Formats: sequence, structure tokens, C-alpha cells
Amino acid sequence: MSKTADLDRRAREFADDISDLLNNTITHGIRLRFNVPPGGHAEGWVGYKTTRQHPKRLVPIPVTINQASPSCFLVVLHRVQMDPEGAHIATASSRVELHLTGDLQNPIARYDYNREPVFNDLGLPYPNAHIHVHGRDSAVELLAEQVEVERTGERFHWPTGGKRFRPTLEDLVEFLIVEGLVKYHPKWDQAIEKHRAHWEETQLRAAIRRNREIAEDALSSG
Repeated sequence: MSKTADLDRRAREFADDISDLLNNTITHGIRLRFNVPPGGHAEGWVGYKTTRQHPKRLVPIPVTINQASPSCFLVVLHRVQMDPEGAHIATASSRVELHLTGDLQNPIARYDYNREPVFNDLGLPYPNAHIHVHGRDSAVELLAEQVEVERTGERFHWPTGGKRFRPTLEDLVEFLIVEGLVKYHPKWDQAIEKHRAHWEETQLRAAIRRNREIAEDALSSG
């Protein structure tokens, strides 16, 4: 199987996994798609209601388990490619957003991930995995004002544990349910546990592949 065909297959499976998670917890009948932009082959995008011509389009996912009006909206978009060895799918960048309204004009929070560093105006890299929290008159804005940094609260990049074991969509879904902010399907916890276990196993395997000597040492030392 060619590298391009393998990416296509694995990315579609990834899109199906996300759809399954959401439709068994807080949404109904949504489906994410994988698209490779025209002329591309090495990477593509997994998102909601995207097309080959517009693979990076941000379309809100209604958070409702039936035909009722959504309580809020999600945006999920992943840029995926094969890993350097060409054996496994890898996320090059992603964004998972929570919005109050479907016009995306009232953002609440956004989880960002960039496999490669993104640098700020000072030439320093932002954390690979970070969260932006939207709000007004936060204490961090007061701190920024004191040290003469012109930045509103949502533009701060709060680190969230590094690229390997970063927060996931499962965590955000669980937050919305546990805090009583959304309606949810029965057995939602089983769906989250299944998908979280798969994610953790995938990341553990990747960590072992990148740190074989440490893994072998840990096993040999008992």
C-alpha cells in the first residue's frame, strides 16, 4: 500500500473515531471527513463539513443529542500526516474549540496543538499544546498591564502538558457533561472510556517507539 493510500485509510478511520465519540456522548448524527487539498498528497485535514476545495473550513458542530436547539457548539479540525517512518498517522496540528453560538462570535475556549514550534514576536516558541481561555477582566490581563504587555486574556497560551499526553476531545466532552452544561446520551462514560483508552494506548506506543532505551530499561528493572 502506498504512503498516500495508507494516510487516506488511517485518516478516515480517525475521522470515524471522532464521529463515534461525539455521537455516543453529546451530538447526534454528525460525521467528520478527511480531505486532501488539490495538489496535495503528504497531508490532509479532518474536520466537519469540510471539502477538498476547503479542507480547513471551520464549521460549528451543534451540541445536541436530538433535534433540540444546541446548547453550544464545537469546532474540531486536525491536520494529519504520516509519521517520519511512514508507519503511523500523526497529528501535525489541531484545534478544538468551544463556542456559545453557531456564528462562532462568542468563543469560550480553544485547545491548540502544533507538532512543530510556533514562535512569538520575541522569537520564543509557544508550548506545543496549549489552551486559550476567553473572558473579560481577568487577573492575567491586570498582570499584563502591570508589566506593559499589550495582550488580552484569550491571547495567552496556557501550556497543557506537552505534545504526547496533552488534553483531548474526550476531556472537553467529559467536562461539559460533568459540569451539567449539555444533554448527553446514556452510557456516555463508556464511550469516553473506550476512546480515551485507545488514545492513551496510541500515545504510549508512540512514546515507546521514540524512547526504546528508556522503555527497555524500565522493563528490565522491574
